Amino acid sequence: MESGDQRGKKPKIELPNGRVKQKVGAEETNGGGGGRAIVAAEAGGASRSRVDITINFDITLLQCPVCALPLKPPVFQCNAEGHVACASCHGKLPGNRCHACDHGGVYGRCVAMDAVVRAARAPCPYDRHGCPSYLAYHDLGSHQSVCPYAPCSCTEPGCVFAGPPAALLGHLIGAHSWPVRSIRYGKVLRLRVPVSEPPRVLLVEEGDGRVFLLSGLVSRSVSLVCVRANEAAGPPYTCKLWADAPPDVATGKENSLLMDSTVTSSAAPGQVAMEEVMFLDVPPVMLHGAGASKEMLLRVRIDKPSRVP
Repeated sequence: MESGDQRGKKPKIELPNGRVKQKVGAEETNGGGGGRAIVAAEAGGASRSRVDITINFDITLLQCPVCALPLKPPVFQCNAEGHVACASCHGKLPGNRCHACDHGGVYGRCVAMDAVVRAARAPCPYDRHGCPSYLAYHDLGSHQSVCPYAPCSCTEPGCVFAGPPAALLGHLIGAHSWPVRSIRYGKVLRLRVPVSEPPRVLLVEEGDGRVFLLSGLVSRSVSLVCVRANEAAGPPYTCKLWADAPPDVATGKENSLLMDSTVTSSAAPGQVAMEEVMFLDVPPVMLHGAGASKEMLLRVRIDKPSRVP
């Protein structure tokens, strides 16, 4: 890349034999300001060893100056002053002319910058919540949309806790005493839920620890949501939810009401809008007990695909 633009300058380290190997990877994703980078150096000769060092540089060097999105191969550079553009933007500019320079620069492939953006690596923005992923800077956005460590929020009034589902589960149990039950995929769990207040029971799958919340907006409505910020972060789920009525006094016949639905995901369990989730509305005649002790007799079964992608 040409020296007329600061974007063409790449950090480097000198090796004892005079050779230079450059490989830059960002570790911060916020635009503007400084960012941390990984520079990997390789010694020459038959035996080569990789050395990673962390340096600071402007993270916008890894972003397209036209659309401000992360650069990814192929990267294009004008032949006049070295300005770069991503593949999407350079093709939209009239005559393939440079968007920035006054010298009529024309874009062409920049193999050197391709190598830089391929090597630029960063930790997942949710690494503080436990995500171990360390990936290409230009793939961070795609990863965030499916990261299972994306934080979920506590919905207790005044509580600002946020963390991945497993951490939120521990918080809701320890700090707010939410009731919890174990469940297994494909198996029916029986529950007695009082109707004196809206239902709220955490369900934890015994095998993989996935967290679900059985809840309702009013005392006789019940829904099931999966506690996760990103629905794409795991397999889709379905559920069957039954409400069993007391046996008929005259005939002894048992009646039940069934809801069969997909399971909605929620990053804020307990605060799902009614139009976003299916509810089982249990009529008063199906309640058990009398007075303040009335309760719903429920059965719930959660299923996931037999073959998970």
